[in-house]
Amino acid sequence: MNTKKNKETGTLISVNRQEEYSLVNLSEPWITMCEDHGIFCGHELKIDAVSWASQPTMWCEGCQELADAK
Repeated sequence: MNTKKNKETGTLISVNRQEEYSLVNLSEPWITMCEDHGIFCGHELKIDAVSWASQPTMWCEGCQELADAK
């Protein structure tokens, strides 16, 4: 599991293979997940998953709320 703290939101964001999440069943092989809010999105390519990890306010509602509160 590749998890890092996002600089903008302070949340933990992970990039992993889809099969590493037992409750997630997506057709895309890669997942970007906000561990703090439980929101995730699927990607065909690892490079896309890594790119989205640095921008959680674009896809995680909880992170959007954190950024708006600042």
